[in-house]
Amino acid sequence: RAGRQVDQDAAAPLAFPVACEGDEVGALGASFHEGEEDVEEVQAGGGDVGRGAVLYRLADDNTQMNPINNRDFIDKEYNRAFVATQYFGYLRRDPDIGGFLFWLGQVSGAPLRSVPKQHQMVCSFITSAEYQQRFSLVVTHSNAECSQ
Repeated sequence: RAGRQVDQDAAAPLAFPVACEGDEVGALGASFHEGEEDVEEVQAGGGDVGRGAVLYRLADDNTQMNPINNRDFIDKEYNRAFVATQYFGYLRRDPDIGGFLFWLGQVSGAPLRSVPKQHQMVCSFITSAEYQQRFSLVVTHSNAECSQ
């Protein structure tokens, strides 16, 4: 049912035109992979593979069960997803482009999945006036409390 709703969305046919079964798989796979063999493996192994199943396999890094080697894709998207999640979770809003790019630069400047860098970012979010004012009119913490 959700797939039909996406198909009726005005943007979906432009981004993923469906002329015959499997076109959306090819469109998505071409965006993320160098070769077509990975997409063909998904189609062959999954029978009637819909968009949801393809997106799941692109995000799944279980090398035992997933025929797509997508470690590069997951690594590239990890920091972007981490920064966006901080905005959604702590500030309850979409990121502004300037702030998003600033924080993306901060976490991208460290090794992938750097826990100290992530802790610094989370600390900065929870000591921000914007976050604190979600709960009180008084701002009692500052970014100075976060380790550099």
